[in-house]
Amino acid sequence: MRTAMAVALAISLLCVPTEAQDKPESMKITLRSYGDSSQTALEAFAAKLGYGVILPSEGDDVGGSIEDACWFSIKDASVEQASAVLSRAFGLRVTVHHDRKKVSAHSYMTTTRRVTRGYDVSLLCARYVDYVNRFNVAKPAKGFVERPASSHLLDHMLGVMEATGLRGDSGSAVGQRLLFTLEEGEHAQVKELLNLLMNEKGGASVACVAQRQTLEALGKVTWDEEVTERPVASLLAALFAKAGRDFVITYGMARELGEAHVTRAEAKGQNGAALLADLTEAHQFGLGAVAGVALLGDMTTASWGSYRVFELKPLLERLAQDYVNQRTKPRDGGFEGDISNMGGLAVITSALQEQGEGRELTCTLKSFGTRLVALGSAQTLDELAAILKEMGFEEPKED
Repeated sequence: MRTAMAVALAISLLCVPTEAQDKPESMKITLRSYGDSSQTALEAFAAKLGYGVILPSEGDDVGGSIEDACWFSIKDASVEQASAVLSRAFGLRVTVHHDRKKVSAHSYMTTTRRVTRGYDVSLLCARYVDYVNRFNVAKPAKGFVERPASSHLLDHMLGVMEATGLRGDSGSAVGQRLLFTLEEGEHAQVKELLNLLMNEKGGASVACVAQRQTLEALGKVTWDEEVTERPVASLLAALFAKAGRDFVITYGMARELGEAHVTRAEAKGQNGAALLADLTEAHQFGLGAVAGVALLGDMTTASWGSYRVFELKPLLERLAQDYVNQRTKPRDGGFEGDISNMGGLAVITSALQEQGEGRELTCTLKSFGTRLVALGSAQTLDELAAILKEMGFEEPKED
């Protein structure tokens, strides 16, 4: 009798709901698909949450597919990360509806809820005013229309948003606040950019950091074995598994990399980063990141979201003195100006652009006051930093 009661008690304890079971949104998701259909992966994701599935109706899968093969692997990812990864793998917007206990996949063309949020940018406005007063004292051209700092910041934000693939048609500047009407996930990216712009030292985006971490992890593993007629997607999956890194192949590249095959001779001592570089060059895809997970996709868009904010005020101040030291008396061939006459921050950004083009770096540069936002792959951003150092830029000291 006692034994039966003990067994019954043990079973009852095992059946007590855990916090994760009570709140699926707090669960950690481990899931992978090595060529399975998107529908199979979606149903597996929903099953882990204990939810049902809402499949796209006819015509609601524009830009993606619920039937095609997908490639990804995630371990202990948050529900939000998993949704983001599956969205890129399917080419469809994957949404978890906790209130309805459903997981849906629909075309990105489907209208979603957009929210208007305002952001206090008074700190950035004050810095811009200081920049203009100190380094940009040239008189405005005839017909110049005055605009406050917040309006210039809005232009800067919209430019960066467009370069990172974000919607850039819904911004307003009111006083020292910026307003955007966007989806919640897009607001998170706006907050990330504003936080880096406000940070005293600038910094790199999450996507840039994730790229760098991926390359570092791949560089620590060796891949010297022979490969014979193996699908590129399968080889990539094995490589990332060996390095212990999550990954996703975008819907746009999944079929191509799944059907393309590779044969490689044994290469003693080759590391994983070198193998990835060979594959990206041979099959024309790029490395990026989504929600902190390595993303393999189209070369043009893979690095969207990867950028670094440089604070160039110390360098600008040193260069300002350099130009003062070059002043002469009014003479033919002389110089009576200062850094503001030379264009302020444009002195730095123009040289950086020229040198970057000389090294065939694919990047976009956007400046606001003394801040420079450089957009590109993690490797490109490291090379841009190296060029800036040749101008006298010093990396911020760690706290």
